[in-house]
Parts: sequence; structure tokens; C-alpha cells
Amino acid sequence: MHTEPLDQQVIGSLSAELGDPATFARLVRLYLDRLSDRLENVVNAEDAAAMAAAAHSLKSASGTFGAAIVADIAGQLEAIGERGEEAPAPLIDGMLDAAEDARRALTQLVADAEAEADVEADNAPDDAG
Repeated sequence: MHTEPLDQQVIGSLSAELGDPATFARLVRLYLDRLSDRLENVVNAEDAAAMAAAAHSLKSASGTFGAAIVADIAGQLEAIGERGEEAPAPLIDGMLDAAEDARRALTQLVADAEAEADVEADNAPDDAG
């Protein structure tokens, strides 16, 4: 199990694959914009099957963006929901805490990527030349 809010290997791979800090920042922002809704869908699911589906969505998105602890807990909640069981409150609380830690870390990464994109734009050759 992960102990850091973000899996730096996943973040590095995603950043390298995208190749552009501005694109990386934009996609991470999209994840962050939708994170609250995904969390609410898990917490407020009407039944175990709905919780499993919402947790699966959260797990997939969080794993893609390196929020490993969130993805791990969402995976546990997905399995619990698939068994038709109710989520234990401490697990839900852990998911929400991990999501807040991931949100802070990803927000900092977005700021860093946007600053890098601005520097690259400032250093780009002027085509008007």
C-alpha cells in the first residue's frame, strides 16, 4: 500500500507521455474538477451496487493521475459494494482524507506545470521574426 499522496512514477509517466506541461496541467485540472463529484457519488450511493460503480470510476481516474491511496481505497470500496455490503465509515473517512491530500499535491503539480509551460512559452522562438 502507498504512503505518499501521489505515486511519482505514475505522475512522471503521464507527464512524459503527454510531453507538454500545459496539457498535463489541463488534464490534472479536469481530474481535480471532477474529484468532488466522484467522491460524493461514492459517499451518497443509494445501494451497494451504486457504490461499487462509483468507486470503480473513482479508482480508475485516481489511478490514472497518480492518486494511489485514493485508488487503493476506492478499489476496496468497489469490492465491498460488489459483495453487497455497506462501506465502513472509517474507510470512507480515509478515502476523503486521502483525496484531500491528493488534491493538495496535484494542485501544486498543476501550478508547477503551468509555471514550466509559461517559461517554455517565453523561451519559444518568435515566429513573427
